Amino acid sequence: MRTPLTPDEEARFHVHMTQLVEQKLREHGTFRITADTEEDRARWQEVARRVGERSGHSIVSYSNGRTIMIASADHALDAPRVIPG
Repeated sequence: MRTPLTPDEEARFHVHMTQLVEQKLREHGTFRITADTEEDRARWQEVARRVGERSGHSIVSYSNGRTIMIASADHALDAPRVIPG
């Protein structure tokens, strides 16, 4: 069992991961990461929401239960979209 994040760790996670996902979406159009617990998926969905608010673009996230994909819904983050193979 994993140790839960403290409130400070949770806040830092959201700040830093929002910045990382913004960068990856600009570079690649999509971002994929392992998120195999409900808690992980909720964290990454919150990051996707924050990216959408900050960028003004529609951002979508979806999960297959093991990974979560975050992508620009309108493909307008200054980069071509990479379609996972």
